[in-house]
Amino acid sequence: MRSKITSDNHELELAQAEADLIGLQAARLSSERMPDPTLAVRAGRERDGQERLVGISIAFTLPGAGRNADQHGAAVKAGMASQRALQTQQKVSAAAQRVVTDSERSLAIWQTMQRIADQSAQQSVTMMRAYTLGEATLTDALMNRRMAMEAALAAESAQIDALAAQARLELDAHLLWAID
Repeated sequence: MRSKITSDNHELELAQAEADLIGLQAARLSSERMPDPTLAVRAGRERDGQERLVGISIAFTLPGAGRNADQHGAAVKAGMASQRALQTQQKVSAAAQRVVTDSERSLAIWQTMQRIADQSAQQSVTMMRAYTLGEATLTDALMNRRMAMEAALAAESAQIDALAAQARLELDAHLLWAID
């Protein structure tokens, strides 16, 4: 479930897309460190077509400190973006692990509380039988009955917590409904 949650996480996808975009921008600026020369051919007419002009021009920009600074700044931004994506990955992974662990823990608590409630109910029935046979006092039988009811209430409360944790797990894993 943890891998399902992390594989389909929109926050993680957004951070990775941002890192990829900034990385592409940095690569583009890096490729512009060495400028491409431009060759142009011009043709024209003057004086109502009596003179024909043909010209060739070559232009190239000189690399300088400004381009190097831009490229270095873009590389730093790309590194920061990839670090943010990594931090987001770790945060999402930790949150997914926490949701899975909470679900498993809540289920184990509920099962334990249910076993205790069942044992308390059996003990209460035994105590009521002992009272009817004159082996126990009414106070003891009622106290046992009260403890059995409290145990049943605790088991139901633990069941609600387990169901809520399971629903949260299914929601994060996009099993209840897909956001896409």
